[in-house]
Amino acid sequence: MTEEACACVASKQQEICTQKTKNFANAREARNMFEKAVVKQASRLFNIKNPSNEQLCELTTEDVE
Repeated sequence: MTEEACACVASKQQEICTQKTKNFANAREARNMFEKAVVKQASRLFNIKNPSNEQLCELTTEDVE
C-alpha cells in the first residue's frame, strides 16, 4: 500500500470511529474497506495487459477512496 493510501485509510478509520453507532464493529468495517479496495484495484488494473507484481500487490489512494 502506498504511503498516501495508508494515510487515507487511517483518516477514514478515524472518521468511522468518531461516528460509530452501537452496532459498530471495527473488524467488519476494516474487512469491508479492504474488500472494496481490492475490487477498485481490479478495475484499475483491468486494462493493463501485463501488470507487474508490484502493481498487483499495491493498493493506491485511488483504490481506498
